[in-house]
Amino acid sequence: MAFVGILSVVIIIVGIIWSIIALIMKKDKMKPLITLGVGITACVVAVIATPSSEEFAESQASSERVEESKSKEQEIEASKEAEESKEQEVQKSKEVKASEELQKEETKKSKQKKKEKTEASKKKEEAENIDENFEFNDFNFEIYGAKINNESITLYMEYENMGYTDETPPISAVAVDVEQNGENLSSDNDKMKARGEDKTGAYADVKLGTKMPFTETFELENKKDDLEISIVPMMSDEESKKTKIELN
Repeated sequence: MAFVGILSVVIIIVGIIWSIIALIMKKDKMKPLITLGVGITACVVAVIATPSSEEFAESQASSERVEESKSKEQEIEASKEAEESKEQEVQKSKEVKASEELQKEETKKSKQKKKEKTEASKKKEEAENIDENFEFNDFNFEIYGAKINNESITLYMEYENMGYTDETPPISAVAVDVEQNGENLSSDNDKMKARGEDKTGAYADVKLGTKMPFTETFELENKKDDLEISIVPMMSDEESKKTKIELN
Protein backbone atom coordinates (compact mmCIF):
# COMPACT_ATOMS: atom_id res chain seq x y z
CA MET A 1 0.00 0.00 0.00
CA ALA A 2 2.98 2.33 0.46
CA PHE A 3 3.63 2.16 -3.30
CA VAL A 4 -0.01 3.03 -4.07
CA GLY A 5 0.22 5.99 -1.68
CA ILE A 6 3.38 7.35 -3.33
CA LEU A 7 1.93 6.81 -6.79
CA SER A 8 -1.28 8.63 -5.81
CA VAL A 9 0.73 11.61 -4.53
CA VAL A 10 2.68 11.76 -7.79
CA ILE A 11 -0.60 11.62 -9.78
CA ILE A 12 -2.09 14.43 -7.66
CA ILE A 13 0.99 16.61 -8.21
CA VAL A 14 0.90 15.92 -11.93
CA GLY A 15 -2.84 16.69 -11.97
CA ILE A 16 -2.33 20.00 -10.14
CA ILE A 17 0.53 21.08 -12.42
CA TRP A 18 -1.41 19.99 -15.49
CA SER A 19 -4.48 21.90 -14.31
CA ILE A 20 -2.44 25.09 -13.70
CA ILE A 21 -0.87 24.83 -17.14
CA ALA A 22 -4.28 24.23 -18.70
CA LEU A 23 -5.70 27.21 -16.81
CA ILE A 24 -2.87 29.48 -17.86
CA MET A 25 -2.89 28.36 -21.47
CA LYS A 26 -6.67 28.16 -21.52
CA LYS A 27 -6.72 24.62 -22.73
CA ASP A 28 -9.05 21.75 -22.00
CA LYS A 29 -9.21 21.33 -18.20
CA MET A 30 -11.12 18.04 -18.21
CA LYS A 31 -8.12 15.68 -18.53
CA PRO A 32 -6.06 17.40 -15.80
CA LEU A 33 -9.08 17.33 -13.48
CA ILE A 34 -9.66 13.65 -14.21
CA THR A 35 -5.98 12.94 -13.47
CA LEU A 36 -6.24 14.94 -10.25
CA GLY A 37 -9.39 13.02 -9.29
CA VAL A 38 -7.74 9.69 -9.95
CA GLY A 39 -4.75 10.72 -7.80
CA ILE A 40 -7.01 11.84 -4.94
CA THR A 41 -9.06 8.63 -5.15
CA ALA A 42 -5.91 6.49 -5.12
CA CYS A 43 -4.58 8.48 -2.15
CA VAL A 44 -7.84 7.94 -0.22
CA VAL A 45 -7.77 4.21 -1.00
CA ALA A 46 -4.12 3.98 0.15
CA VAL A 47 -4.93 5.80 3.39
CA ILE A 48 -7.93 3.57 4.09
CA ALA A 49 -6.02 0.36 3.27
CA THR A 50 -2.96 1.30 5.33
CA PRO A 51 -3.29 -0.09 8.91
CA SER A 52 -3.20 2.34 11.77
CA SER A 53 -0.29 2.43 14.18
CA GLU A 54 -2.41 0.60 16.81
CA GLU A 55 -3.33 -2.11 14.34
CA PHE A 56 0.29 -2.39 13.27
CA ALA A 57 1.40 -2.62 16.90
CA GLU A 58 -1.24 -5.27 17.62
CA SER A 59 -0.18 -7.21 14.55
CA GLN A 60 3.45 -6.97 15.62
CA ALA A 61 2.57 -8.07 19.16
CA SER A 62 0.53 -10.98 17.82
CA SER A 63 3.42 -12.06 15.66
CA GLU A 64 5.77 -11.86 18.65
CA ARG A 65 3.34 -13.91 20.74
CA VAL A 66 3.20 -16.59 18.04
CA GLU A 67 6.99 -16.70 17.89
CA GLU A 68 7.22 -16.83 21.68
CA SER A 69 4.67 -19.67 21.77
CA LYS A 70 6.65 -21.59 19.16
CA SER A 71 9.84 -21.01 21.13
CA LYS A 72 8.22 -22.29 24.35
CA GLU A 73 6.89 -25.37 22.54
CA GLN A 74 10.36 -26.05 21.19
CA GLU A 75 11.85 -25.67 24.68
CA ILE A 76 9.23 -28.04 26.15
CA GLU A 77 9.88 -30.58 23.39
CA ALA A 78 13.64 -30.31 23.92
CA SER A 79 13.13 -30.72 27.68
CA LYS A 80 10.98 -33.84 27.12
CA GLU A 81 13.59 -35.33 24.79
CA ALA A 82 16.34 -34.61 27.34
CA GLU A 83 14.25 -36.20 30.12
CA GLU A 84 13.51 -39.28 28.00
CA SER A 85 17.19 -39.57 27.12
CA LYS A 86 18.10 -39.32 30.81
CA GLU A 87 15.51 -41.99 31.75
CA GLN A 88 16.85 -44.28 29.02
CA GLU A 89 20.39 -43.83 30.35
CA VAL A 90 19.22 -44.57 33.90
CA GLN A 91 17.31 -47.66 32.72
CA LYS A 92 20.31 -48.84 30.72
CA SER A 93 22.54 -48.32 33.76
CA LYS A 94 20.12 -50.36 35.91
CA GLU A 95 20.01 -53.16 33.33
CA VAL A 96 23.81 -53.26 33.11
CA LYS A 97 24.08 -53.33 36.91
CA ALA A 98 21.43 -56.06 37.18
CA SER A 99 23.23 -58.09 34.51
CA GLU A 100 26.54 -57.71 36.38
CA GLU A 101 24.89 -58.75 39.67
CA LEU A 102 23.28 -61.76 37.99
CA GLN A 103 26.59 -62.76 36.44
CA LYS A 104 28.32 -62.43 39.82
CA GLU A 105 25.60 -64.52 41.47
CA GLU A 106 25.83 -67.21 38.78
CA THR A 107 29.62 -67.24 39.08
CA LYS A 108 29.32 -67.53 42.84
CA LYS A 109 26.87 -70.42 42.59
CA SER A 110 29.03 -72.14 39.99
CA LYS A 111 32.09 -71.87 42.23
CA GLN A 112 30.10 -73.14 45.21
CA LYS A 113 28.79 -76.15 43.28
CA LYS A 114 32.27 -76.90 41.97
CA LYS A 115 33.60 -76.70 45.52
CA GLU A 116 30.86 -79.02 46.78
CA LYS A 117 31.54 -81.55 44.04
CA THR A 118 35.26 -81.43 44.80
CA GLU A 119 34.63 -81.91 48.52
CA ALA A 120 32.16 -84.72 47.84
CA SER A 121 34.66 -86.40 45.54
CA LYS A 122 37.38 -86.19 48.21
CA LYS A 123 35.02 -87.53 50.86
CA LYS A 124 33.96 -90.35 48.58
CA GLU A 125 37.58 -91.36 48.12
CA GLU A 126 38.10 -91.34 51.90
CA ALA A 127 34.89 -93.25 52.70
CA GLU A 128 34.18 -96.93 52.44
CA ASN A 129 32.29 -97.66 49.25
CA ILE A 130 28.67 -98.77 49.81
CA ASP A 131 26.79 -98.00 46.57
CA GLU A 132 23.18 -98.37 47.76
CA ASN A 133 20.58 -96.86 45.38
CA PHE A 134 16.93 -96.15 46.16
CA GLU A 135 14.37 -95.09 43.54
CA PHE A 136 11.19 -93.25 44.53
CA ASN A 137 8.45 -91.63 42.46
CA ASP A 138 9.85 -88.11 42.70
CA PHE A 139 13.50 -88.58 43.60
CA ASN A 140 16.42 -90.97 43.56
CA PHE A 141 18.64 -91.44 46.57
CA GLU A 142 22.08 -92.98 46.88
CA ILE A 143 24.28 -93.85 49.84
CA TYR A 144 27.67 -94.15 48.23
CA GLY A 145 29.98 -94.19 51.23
CA ALA A 146 30.43 -94.35 54.98
CA LYS A 147 33.28 -93.42 57.28
CA ILE A 148 33.60 -94.47 60.92
CA ASN A 149 35.15 -91.87 63.18
CA ASN A 150 35.91 -92.17 66.92
CA GLU A 151 32.34 -92.50 68.21
CA SER A 152 30.33 -91.77 65.06
CA ILE A 153 29.70 -92.70 61.47
CA THR A 154 29.39 -90.27 58.57
CA LEU A 155 27.17 -91.24 55.63
CA TYR A 156 27.93 -89.86 52.20
CA MET A 157 24.72 -89.49 50.21
CA GLU A 158 23.36 -87.98 47.02
CA TYR A 159 19.84 -86.73 46.31
CA GLU A 160 18.47 -86.37 42.74
CA ASN A 161 15.28 -84.38 42.13
CA MET A 162 13.23 -86.35 39.57
CA GLY A 163 9.71 -85.00 40.02
CA TYR A 164 9.54 -81.80 42.06
CA THR A 165 9.08 -78.78 39.80
CA ASP A 166 10.05 -76.43 42.63
CA GLU A 167 13.67 -76.25 43.76
CA THR A 168 13.35 -78.79 46.58
CA PRO A 169 16.25 -79.35 49.01
CA PRO A 170 17.08 -82.89 50.21
CA ILE A 171 16.12 -82.01 53.80
CA SER A 172 12.53 -81.36 52.64
CA ALA A 173 12.19 -84.42 50.40
CA VAL A 174 13.81 -87.22 52.39
CA ALA A 175 14.76 -88.21 55.92
CA VAL A 176 17.53 -90.65 56.83
CA ASP A 177 16.96 -92.66 60.02
CA VAL A 178 19.72 -94.84 61.43
CA GLU A 179 19.13 -97.52 64.09
CA GLN A 180 21.56 -99.63 66.10
CA ASN A 181 20.22 -102.33 68.43
CA GLY A 182 16.69 -100.96 67.87
CA GLU A 183 17.69 -97.46 69.01
CA ASN A 184 17.53 -94.40 66.77
CA LEU A 185 20.94 -92.75 66.55
CA SER A 186 21.11 -89.00 66.98
CA SER A 187 22.63 -87.04 64.14
CA ASP A 188 25.05 -84.16 64.20
CA ASN A 189 23.06 -81.51 62.35
CA ASP A 190 25.77 -78.86 62.54
CA LYS A 191 27.15 -79.99 59.21
CA MET A 192 23.67 -79.80 57.67
CA LYS A 193 22.73 -76.26 58.66
CA ALA A 194 22.02 -73.65 56.01
CA ARG A 195 24.70 -70.98 55.80
CA GLY A 196 22.82 -67.75 55.10
CA GLU A 197 22.01 -67.35 51.42
CA ASP A 198 24.72 -69.87 50.47
CA LYS A 199 22.56 -72.91 51.07
CA THR A 200 24.57 -76.06 50.57
CA GLY A 201 24.35 -79.77 51.15
CA ALA A 202 21.02 -80.98 52.51
CA TYR A 203 19.66 -77.43 52.53
CA ALA A 204 20.60 -76.56 48.95
CA ASP A 205 17.78 -75.86 46.50
CA VAL A 206 17.91 -78.64 43.89
CA LYS A 207 16.35 -78.06 40.49
CA LEU A 208 14.38 -80.70 38.64
CA GLY A 209 16.71 -83.24 37.03
CA THR A 210 19.81 -82.25 39.06
CA LYS A 211 21.71 -83.88 41.94
CA MET A 212 23.09 -82.68 45.26
CA PRO A 213 25.61 -84.59 47.43
CA PHE A 214 25.55 -84.13 51.22
CA THR A 215 26.69 -85.82 54.42
CA GLU A 216 25.17 -86.57 57.80
CA THR A 217 26.96 -87.84 60.90
CA PHE A 218 25.37 -90.16 63.49
CA GLU A 219 26.60 -90.97 67.01
CA LEU A 220 27.20 -94.71 67.41
CA GLU A 221 26.19 -96.88 70.38
CA ASN A 222 29.22 -99.06 69.66
CA LYS A 223 31.46 -100.07 66.77
CA LYS A 224 30.34 -103.70 66.58
CA ASP A 225 26.60 -103.98 65.98
CA ASP A 226 25.22 -103.49 62.47
CA LEU A 227 23.25 -100.42 61.46
CA GLU A 228 19.80 -100.39 59.85
CA ILE A 229 19.20 -97.35 57.64
CA SER A 230 15.73 -96.19 56.58
CA ILE A 231 15.18 -93.79 53.68
CA VAL A 232 11.86 -92.05 54.36
CA PRO A 233 10.04 -89.91 51.71
CA MET A 234 8.80 -86.69 53.37
CA MET A 235 6.54 -85.33 50.63
CA SER A 236 4.61 -88.43 49.59
CA ASP A 237 2.87 -91.50 51.03
CA GLU A 238 5.44 -93.93 49.65
CA GLU A 239 6.83 -96.49 52.04
CA SER A 240 10.35 -96.11 53.32
CA LYS A 241 13.18 -98.30 52.00
CA LYS A 242 15.84 -99.91 54.15
CA THR A 243 19.38 -101.21 53.97
CA LYS A 244 22.02 -102.47 56.42
CA ILE A 245 25.61 -101.53 57.05
CA GLU A 246 27.85 -104.11 58.72
CA LEU A 247 30.46 -102.52 60.97
CA ASN A 248 32.57 -105.66 61.23
